[in-house]
Amino acid sequence: MKRSYFAPTESTGRGILSLVSAIVIFIVCIGLFSFTTRSVSEAVFQRLGMSQTEADQSISRSILEGYLAHSAARNIKSIAVGDRAAIVKDAMAYAKQHTQSDAFKKEYEALRLKHKPQEPAPAETEADIRNKMVTDLKKSIKSTEESMAKMDAEMKKMMAESLATLKAQLKEYENPNSEMVKMLATGSAQNHTYEKEAYKENMVKWEKEYPASAQVFVKKRLQQFLNETKDIDFNAALKDNGRGKMKFVDPTFEAKSRDWKKAFRAGKEATTTARQIAQQWLQELA
Repeated sequence: MKRSYFAPTESTGRGILSLVSAIVIFIVCIGLFSFTTRSVSEAVFQRLGMSQTEADQSISRSILEGYLAHSAARNIKSIAVGDRAAIVKDAMAYAKQHTQSDAFKKEYEALRLKHKPQEPAPAETEADIRNKMVTDLKKSIKSTEESMAKMDAEMKKMMAESLATLKAQLKEYENPNSEMVKMLATGSAQNHTYEKEAYKENMVKWEKEYPASAQVFVKKRLQQFLNETKDIDFNAALKDNGRGKMKFVDPTFEAKSRDWKKAFRAGKEATTTARQIAQQWLQELA
């Protein structure tokens, strides 16, 4: 699923939504970062054709990078539709357990801090600007003079005007009453004011997108999942689009999101089971 990273956006923090969608859509029995109930998880991994390491890698990409990583599950399509609800139930039990683990909390906090807006640097004062410009101009003058020493008379004459301009600029910036320095300092202060306001706005967005509590983050993602998969008509008619792919006859359904369509393909039993568990999970987090 960086980001931008970001003034935070809704799309950058959809780890839990993608994880639960993965459970429903692809019937991938994975938790979040590692499993403690190894006897159960290993059995399901064998059915999926995944190793524990592959599952962990897929989970990390799904959660931290913001997209659904499921390619390692080689046997997904071979799982019978009638078996999917049971696998979804087990998978979401793992997810619930591991969102409460120290490992998940650590991963979440790292993700949260990664996207925290950076506080703007202080505005440059007149002294800051003067010192920087004087230092830079002196270096430029010295470099120009050294270069001119190796030039012939004609080239020196051409460079003399550039050197004179640099020296005039140096004199201007060395002047304690320089209008140029005052103007630049005023501009820096105005820009800093703007950046501070933008920083405050981004902090509000960040705190909303990445709350301090990992469980609040989980709650938000579960609600996103429920919103995304509601009102699915599992009897909706499909037709060939003429290119070997199926599309909904009803244009309203065809306009639905990718996650909605994938939940439709997962089937009523699996999706309904996931929604029921997610709703119960949400109630426990309330």
